[in-house]
Amino acid sequence: MEKIKKFVKTEVKICVAVFIVLLIFFFVFLFANLDFSLFYLSLEIVTFCLLIYLFICWVTFKKKENLQEQVNQLLIENRQLKNTIDIERKDLEEYFLLWVHQIKTPITVSDLILQKEKILIRVN
Repeated sequence: MEKIKKFVKTEVKICVAVFIVLLIFFFVFLFANLDFSLFYLSLEIVTFCLLIYLFICWVTFKKKENLQEQVNQLLIENRQLKNTIDIERKDLEEYFLLWVHQIKTPITVSDLILQKEKILIRVN
């Protein structure tokens, strides 16, 4: 129902324009004393053309609405994926920081042991 209201708001200008044109036709036929059967025929033709136009616009409007919904869903999915990537990147960074910290300890101990051996060799 909301889509119909939105569609009608977009197409109200064309409907008012067609109504004004038909009103002008009516007054022309009335003041010129023309046969009103021709006015009814023109009224039917204009109304038929208006209905065809509105049908085409409705189909186009629905396609645009569906595409807009898809775009919104893709934007939401994109944000979720970006958040997931950020979280994974942060986890990976924390892992490497921890790994670097953990590997520094054995290297330092090894270096100290080697230095101690060098000092012991020099002293003897």
